[in-house]
Amino acid sequence: MTELILNINTSNGLALKVDERLRYTYSNEILTYNQDYINISSIIDNKINKLVISERIGLLLRRFGIRLENNFINALLDASKLIARKLLYGAPIVVRMHNDCDGFSGAFAIFKLAEKIFNTDKIRHISFRANSSISYSLESFNYDKSFLQLFRSIEKPLIILIDFGSTKETIDIIRGNTSIDFIIIDHHPYDIDIEGIRIINSYTAINDNSITAGFMTALIAYIIEELDVYDIINSSFISDHSRYALYNDHSEKLAYVIDYMMNNKSIDYSFYKIADTIQSNETTESLYKDIIRKVNEVVTLAEKEGSLIQLRNLSIFILDLNRFDSKHRYDYPKLGKLTSYLSIDLEKKYSSVLTIAYKRKSISIRISESAGRVVDLRYIKDKLKHSDIVSIGGHMQAGSIICRSDEATEEVVDSLVDLISQRDLSISMYNS
Repeated sequence: MTELILNINTSNGLALKVDERLRYTYSNEILTYNQDYINISSIIDNKINKLVISERIGLLLRRFGIRLENNFINALLDASKLIARKLLYGAPIVVRMHNDCDGFSGAFAIFKLAEKIFNTDKIRHISFRANSSISYSLESFNYDKSFLQLFRSIEKPLIILIDFGSTKETIDIIRGNTSIDFIIIDHHPYDIDIEGIRIINSYTAINDNSITAGFMTALIAYIIEELDVYDIINSSFISDHSRYALYNDHSEKLAYVIDYMMNNKSIDYSFYKIADTIQSNETTESLYKDIIRKVNEVVTLAEKEGSLIQLRNLSIFILDLNRFDSKHRYDYPKLGKLTSYLSIDLEKKYSSVLTIAYKRKSISIRISESAGRVVDLRYIKDKLKHSDIVSIGGHMQAGSIICRSDEATEEVVDSLVDLISQRDLSISMYNS
């Protein structure tokens, strides 16, 4: 095992300096993990407790108009202490992010934290990987486990799941692997037993899924070290249509560029390629212009080929992507992001609109704010009954349905439209 010599800069965060042999030193304060493990943990606890009462934490929250309950802040503090300890002891870490701007935003904050601690952006024992599903699969876990086994540490390895993972499949994997520590940072609803699981979920903890996973992860990193996280937090808010979003030109462009690079399957962008891109204003600007052109072209075509059902209190727009994709060649946006961009454009025309796009086994749903007064994903999840539905997940105004087979998807869409129509009619009768 490589000997690690650690340092704590107790006067200014948890900053470290590292050389190529992974030997950590700072000034005259040098601590080895064999002799000073308890001391290090105590220093971390004391430092982070001091940070939480500092004015800069309050300034970040006030800047976005966010107030957090004490219990929730304590959960963030506990996570920050664990991550700080893993970093300081050189434990191998896998950061798994959902493949969108919100997931990437949180991972990027961890990356900048590690970069500052280790004084390099080439960190061999930390892996950043995208996850396209709302669950953490056994296949993904085995892949991550093989990476973690390449390293040895006095601390257990750590896997951080950002913006996904609040599912039974994920919890079962965590419970079956006690030799690895896990943290789930998410804001999607769940109805599973999480006893004994380290999970930070703003929806279930404080009933606020506008507090994005990207924000929570960035705040955890910010508690450990003072980082410039404003733009990356704001881009996660903008991408997820959070009510805390502070719209400005730069943050909006970041959101578009990150979502594009995370979702464009025709080009395999690595985490580091995306990180390099968004740290260059010139590259971001150039790519953003190309993305906007692509999005506008595809959205215009999709609106022409979709169908619109106008009810009393809302409109339903439906797009069959199986047929659409067979007629048009394009690399972006695909199902989820296309549904979002369609919803944004349709809302300008119809205000109260529910957008449905489907392909193969997947159905994507977006609900405008005014349409959300008629129906939301919670209502759909409670009331939509069909034997071919595998799962329904997402936020109150954005979600997805997974079906058992490609052939069953259209039947499920028909059932969904019937459910919404009945809901619209019942509200109209109640208000008349």
